[in-house]
Amino acid sequence: MHQNIAGILNKQEIFQITLDELKTNGTSVEVICLSETFLKSNDEKNLHIQGYCLADFYSRPNQRRGGVCILCKDHYSFNKISMLSEYATERTFECCGISIPQMKFFIICIYRIPKSDPQLFLNKLETLLDKLRYKKNYKIIIAGDFNINILKDSNIQTDYIRIIQNYGFTIHINEPTRQHACLDQIISNVFNVIGHTHKVGLSDHETCQTIHVPILKEQKPKKMWFKFKRDHNEDNMNKFVQCLSDFSWMEVFEATKLNDAFNFFYENLILFYKLCFPMCKIKITSKSKNSEWITKGLRKSCVTKRKLRFKYYKKKNQESRTQYRKYAESLKQCIYVAQKLNNKKYLTKAKNINKATWNLINKQDQLYRRDKYIHRLYHDNKIITNCNDICNIFNDFYINIVKKIHNDKIKPTKLTQINYQKNSMFLSPTTCDEIYKIIISLNNTESVRYDEFPTKLLKTCAHIISPILSYLINLSFIEGTFPDLLKISVIKPIYKKYDKQLVDNYRPISLIPIIAKVFEKAIYTRIVAFLDKFKILKDDQHGFRKGKSISLAAFKLIKTITENIDKNIDTVAVFFDMSKAFDCAG
Repeated sequence: MHQNIAGILNKQEIFQITLDELKTNGTSVEVICLSETFLKSNDEKNLHIQGYCLADFYSRPNQRRGGVCILCKDHYSFNKISMLSEYATERTFECCGISIPQMKFFIICIYRIPKSDPQLFLNKLETLLDKLRYKKNYKIIIAGDFNINILKDSNIQTDYIRIIQNYGFTIHINEPTRQHACLDQIISNVFNVIGHTHKVGLSDHETCQTIHVPILKEQKPKKMWFKFKRDHNEDNMNKFVQCLSDFSWMEVFEATKLNDAFNFFYENLILFYKLCFPMCKIKITSKSKNSEWITKGLRKSCVTKRKLRFKYYKKKNQESRTQYRKYAESLKQCIYVAQKLNNKKYLTKAKNINKATWNLINKQDQLYRRDKYIHRLYHDNKIITNCNDICNIFNDFYINIVKKIHNDKIKPTKLTQINYQKNSMFLSPTTCDEIYKIIISLNNTESVRYDEFPTKLLKTCAHIISPILSYLINLSFIEGTFPDLLKISVIKPIYKKYDKQLVDNYRPISLIPIIAKVFEKAIYTRIVAFLDKFKILKDDQHGFRKGKSISLAAFKLIKTITENIDKNIDTVAVFFDMSKAFDCAG
């Protein structure tokens, strides 16, 4: 689809409703080309159309208006066409483009202002088509506002059509796109393409243009696939609890070494889990949901607004102009209220209000949108696309960064005898009741760990395994060791900023076994009690402390600054950005 949008940021909601309306009428758009986006530097991060990601864009570096961008459905993997940067020229040939390896397509969006030299535009277009003809394995689609009216005979029109035909391209749009002129085009070297115009009234270019491109069946994105998941129904739960109750755990209590005792317990626990909860096949569909705030009333209102706009263009009087402007402003307010109510409903239902709030913020910020999968990495001057190679690169990186920092900054020191301290910490033994309370207090999470053992199931059998875990944790205190099986974790790289193809721009999240959290909580309560008792931690430390938070720290900072301003005292604040601080905390 192509649309001269004349400013996308202020029309995101209307554009979302238009896409929803097109989908309802049987036109589901996979790739969107927008011209005259009016995006400035860093504005692109505020562009968010549900179900689409910003694939590529060109924005004018110094001037307002102009610009192009391409939006692509989330389920496609794509690459930017880097060679287009040498063709992109402000006002004359503003362009961007992507390749979709999955479909073997090049998609390019171009914009030219009406007053620029058309001959210069045609020369660049011809040079680009000449270079693209060597990409024989790919089909090419070019869309945009060329500002060349193909419905009116002229030298420029004749030259344009000649160039298109010489390189084996077809013009798919032959109807007016702005008043009585056909200025917006979609051309391609694909056969059996059907082109349409749709009166959507989003700008002075009243229509958007779409083409339907046939693709091979095996190349189509999957609408449905299967995954395997363990069946956690009530009968299986009861069977699992019964197995744990009937099994003799005496070998755990008779063991004197932590690893021996824990290995016996953990291996049998996971064995019962796999036996009682068999794998089942679940069907997954890729149908994307429409925005919840888009109601039937809003769709009808958009149709009414469109009719008022066409009426204004036809009559060109003050009355029709005022009527259209007033209705457009009222519709804008209605959309704002609908989104606000939808967000309020989402926050009200959320269990974690802070996480839900950040989800809403990140949803509106293109910069922080994260792909579910990492498709490619740039490593050792090569593009890596193999999944196993990508995993190994991340694994080596996170292992070596810790070794490097420790080798560079930590000098080995000779151990000396530590004298007995009067106020030394004592790890008091755990009890069954304490471990039971720790298990019940754990947050229910959907994260998948390497052992697949869920938090919800641990809570179900907490009354059975609490005595066992209490003994194992006490054994851990005595030996001063941690079970080897709990040192295995799943590492997920989370994108943070800048180039997504560089491994440096990801931070690791560790998903440790849920039983390891029980061990951690037991030692945590004792360490914190000791630190609080002897006031070792400064009162100004707010992170990761009970009764304190980042919000309280910010409040204290603002309060101090305000009081100092009232007293005419100069205030200096020093902020440290600890880059990759958590990557090497160990």
